[in-house]
Amino acid sequence: FPVDRKSITCCYANNFVKNPISPKWIWSDRPTDRGCSRQAVIVVLRRGKEVCVDPSAKWFQAYKENQTNSLKKLGLRV
Repeated sequence: FPVDRKSITCCYANNFVKNPISPKWIWSDRPTDRGCSRQAVIVVLRRGKEVCVDPSAKWFQAYKENQTNSLKKLGLRV
């Protein structure tokens, strides 16, 4: 489920995206605030929409691993 336009800090059970998101649509990601009751990642899509993702989802872990490997190939610290 996409959340409203204002920037979000916490994710709730009904906010989580259920299906994988294509990496080409992901602009950035950030963890939720430490004070949130659920651990989650907020993914910002190319058009600015923010969605909540379970950080343990296999597709998201594969995305992060691929992103890390790409940065290492460029010689950047991760």
